[in-house]
Amino acid sequence: MNKESLGIFQEMLSRQKFFEKKLLPRTEIEAREKPVKKETQVKPKRKRGRPKKGEQVVKEPTRLQRQEKMSLEEMLEDLPKDCDVGSKKNSKGYKETWIGYKLHIDTADGQVPISCVLSSASTHDSQVAIPLAEITQKRITNLYDLMDSAYDAEEIKKKSFRG
Repeated sequence: MNKESLGIFQEMLSRQKFFEKKLLPRTEIEAREKPVKKETQVKPKRKRGRPKKGEQVVKEPTRLQRQEKMSLEEMLEDLPKDCDVGSKKNSKGYKETWIGYKLHIDTADGQVPISCVLSSASTHDSQVAIPLAEITQKRITNLYDLMDSAYDAEEIKKKSFRG
């Protein structure tokens, strides 16, 4: 690298703010309202067992797979936002439930919040990771993403490496 290129690169680095980015576990927000009843979808009955030779089973794409082709606004619109029942296991292995919402927070060094998304309590953490990363990417430049095992999905890894 020549001196001119090195000088331009160092000038760009001095202008940019680089952060270590962490995706914190969600925060439960209890509500005093009743959870919204979900509509049950009737799936067409299939024969039990393995499909016959040549028979194709059509799988509906998951929310993470759909998010790869969506804009940020579409991703946020697709997330459930109604009051719902959420549950998790505590450190002793007991199941805890609450009625309300989840607040997903993306933070930088020193636990400084960068962006957040509010969703229903039953939404899995991984479904909010890509929209949250998109919002954060517009605000700062981060060096790497630090997440726990709940975000271990190929779609999230692709988004994290693409930046």
